[in-house]
Amino acid sequence: MMKKMFVLLVVTSMLAGCAEGIPDPSQLFNNCDELETTTDTGSVVILENESYDEIYFGNESKWIEVVSFTYTATHLSFEVDNNTVIFNNITYPDMNGYLYQYNNDSMSETIQVYTYELVNNTTLVETAHDVVISYDTVNKVGFRTGNAPSMGIVWFEIPQFDFDITLEYEIEYRLLTGKECIDE
Repeated sequence: MMKKMFVLLVVTSMLAGCAEGIPDPSQLFNNCDELETTTDTGSVVILENESYDEIYFGNESKWIEVVSFTYTATHLSFEVDNNTVIFNNITYPDMNGYLYQYNNDSMSETIQVYTYELVNNTTLVETAHDVVISYDTVNKVGFRTGNAPSMGIVWFEIPQFDFDITLEYEIEYRLLTGKECIDE
């Protein structure tokens, strides 16, 4: 036990002067480009039981940092009462949106397949063959704000409503290349 304590004391005293050689991160990254934010707004009408265009943001070759994302959902309906049209608005204001990216994983595995052949009508010969099976899996990786899980396009997860709805959305984001703090 005493030997371990002595070795630990010697190692820590040797490392004590090494911390001065490590530069402060602000010395290395003080010339970072401040990126502009992009704000996209829009609206989409989603009719019950009908398809609609997906809402997506970003760029295939860049990372996206989402600063904020909100949407408002409005349902406009009416009823007729005594020859009078009464409009009803149901509004879900300032909802936080769910964003996602697709994560593609390629998988492969090797399995053995056996075949049997009858030789000379008397002998059954077994032969093993290796067969490689490859398949792709696609998963959704969701987030709300901050950096997207991977490079590429980000989609808006539109919630399910049991009626016609109009969505108005606003997203504020930055596109990153990963070279914003590199001196050239």
